[in-house]
Amino acid sequence: MNFSAFIPAPRLVGGVDATKKRRRCKTYSLKMLRQHLPQELPLLVHVSSATIEANHVVYKCTLTSLSTNNTWSVSYRYSEFVDFRSRLEELWTCHDPKCTGSCQAVREYVAACFPKKRLSVMSTKPAAVADRKSKFENLLMHLLRCVLLPGSTMQCFHARQKLASNLFEFLGVESDTVLDVATCIC
Repeated sequence: MNFSAFIPAPRLVGGVDATKKRRRCKTYSLKMLRQHLPQELPLLVHVSSATIEANHVVYKCTLTSLSTNNTWSVSYRYSEFVDFRSRLEELWTCHDPKCTGSCQAVREYVAACFPKKRLSVMSTKPAAVADRKSKFENLLMHLLRCVLLPGSTMQCFHARQKLASNLFEFLGVESDTVLDVATCIC
């Protein structure tokens, strides 16, 4: 990627190179930035484990509220994530052609990142389980960013009303935690 659009060209100020005066600027590697990215959310989610039960896998999502230091877990099968996805696409985002585009962007992201259905024999393989864990975690973190961060893509009134409350319900967030999270982002 070409970063020249983001970095100003050096210029002389009073005969001295301006970049030498700007020693407060720091350089961060992409690895460092990725490590610090989750800290911006007041509510974190991590798909901590996956257990194989009979012919299906149960994914355990561990959530942490940074405002209350509470931690809790919810567990779902792949089919429950599929049900969550269908409700998100059909009920919690609008289909109005005059929408600001945020609902369509959320649906497209979910469609692109949601793990594919596999044969039951294949869905319990360690590689498939690890892939799904990663994709579910990325999906949930993205949805949390959409509903929690100021200036996010959630510009649609319908989605702000429906998506946040249903996402919190799916993740087992209690009402007092939601209030604490809302206080953190205001």
